[in-house]
Amino acid sequence: MRSAYNALSSEALSTFDLIATSNPQGFSQRIQAYLTGNYHSIDEIPVNPGGTPFQQQV
Repeated sequence: MRSAYNALSSEALSTFDLIATSNPQGFSQRIQAYLTGNYHSIDEIPVNPGGTPFQQQV
């Protein structure tokens, strides 16, 4: 019997296709710069950590 998590995960993962690109939205270049010491290169990468309003504040 599949768990509810596995069922939901399989369903969610089957809704998109991966497409190979060389530098999607410039992220690869920014990560490479970060790894060579330019730590501010990732400052402009948008993130959405989610969470409740309280979790976002702490």
